[in-house]
Amino acid sequence: MSGSLDEGFLEKLRRIKELDSVIDLSKSSIQLEILLLLGMSESSALTASEIARGLGIRRKAVTDALRKLLRKGLIIKSGGDSNETFSLSESGREYLKKLLSILGHGNYLEEPRIKGEKGLERLKYIVDEISTAHYIHEVLLCLAAMRKHEAAIETLAKAVNLSPQRLRTYLDLYTDCPGYELRLFKRVYKPSLLSYLFKILGLKRNRTKVYYRLTKQGLKILYRLPTYTKMKKNPLLRILLLLTMSCHFKVALRKALLMIYTGTLIAFISLLFGSIGIYIASAWFFIMTLLIAIIILASE
Repeated sequence: MSGSLDEGFLEKLRRIKELDSVIDLSKSSIQLEILLLLGMSESSALTASEIARGLGIRRKAVTDALRKLLRKGLIIKSGGDSNETFSLSESGREYLKKLLSILGHGNYLEEPRIKGEKGLERLKYIVDEISTAHYIHEVLLCLAAMRKHEAAIETLAKAVNLSPQRLRTYLDLYTDCPGYELRLFKRVYKPSLLSYLFKILGLKRNRTKVYYRLTKQGLKILYRLPTYTKMKKNPLLRILLLLTMSCHFKVALRKALLMIYTGTLIAFISLLFGSIGIYIASAWFFIMTLLIAIIILASE
């Protein structure tokens, strides 16, 4: 039973990661919500205002998301400026079918439409299900790069760009949640730095930090992820993660770019100090060239 659960969950993570390259779920779920709303709408096309009302989202955020979906060819626009409407394109419908079939909602586009609050609840449920799989995948990769395959919830939350509280709701589903047989993570409580300081000062105040560690089942899933295999075969990616003390490529990239910006600024300032400044600037520009090369090669 456990083996079949592992296989099903692994396949879900693989396929969602493939489709994530079209819609980046780490930035926002609005694009996905719009596609689902257009797919479940009784009308073949909706205006931007109708989409905003249907999802309870600001009109500006909807307009920005629609522009991106148009650029990706997932929706089509009809009508003039005053009455323009949006509907799924063939590629958008195909994308949605693939995504929904992963979660067992393959007939979503053909089923009778559920109106009102119940319809919106179902839409949000599907979005949350997809988001959960996405963030579990990202956390697995983060923990792969960490010592003992464990990290504080704050570290993981920063890496995947979520609040610690929100991320815990996703991770706890695969930690000790009744009804879920997959146990990918183990929650560990460790004394915080403040606890050690209080102990030195003779104060009895316990402060703990929450860590998540991969279980054997979690490691089994991780080792079979194509993205992990790719990461393991890329030594420059591991070097980049080590140099930036990061657990995820996106975090490492942000830190590396900040290093390049700061170092370049210091290098230009150092040029004001004569020959020593020139040596410093030359050394930095050499290091920066190597760092940029590592970033480019690590991202392949």
